[in-house]
Amino acid sequence: MLMKRVPWKIVRGFPILGWVSIVSLVFCLLSPYCVRVINAVDFLSLTTSVLAFAGISVTHRLKDLSKISWKILIVALFVFFGMYFMDTLISQIALNLSGK
Repeated sequence: MLMKRVPWKIVRGFPILGWVSIVSLVFCLLSPYCVRVINAVDFLSLTTSVLAFAGISVTHRLKDLSKISWKILIVALFVFFGMYFMDTLISQIALNLSGK
C-alpha cells in the first residue's frame, strides 16, 4: 500500500525480502541486542529444512533442467562462488565496522 505511493519504479518493484534484509542488516549492525538474539539461533537446523524444500521443489522439473544442458552448471558455479565471496566480503566489512 505504502510502496504504491513511491514515485520511483525501482523502489516499488523491489521485493519485500530485499527490504527485510536491508532493514535487518541496519538493525543488526546498530543493536547489540539483535546480535545476541541472532547468535542464539542455530542456523544449521534452519538451513536443512530450507534445502530440503528447495530439493523437493526442483524434483518435479528435472525434465526441464535436462533440456538446459551442461551450461547451467557453469552458471551455477559462478553464482555460488560469487555469492560466497560477496558474503565473505560483506561479513568482513561488518566485522571491521563493529570493531571485532
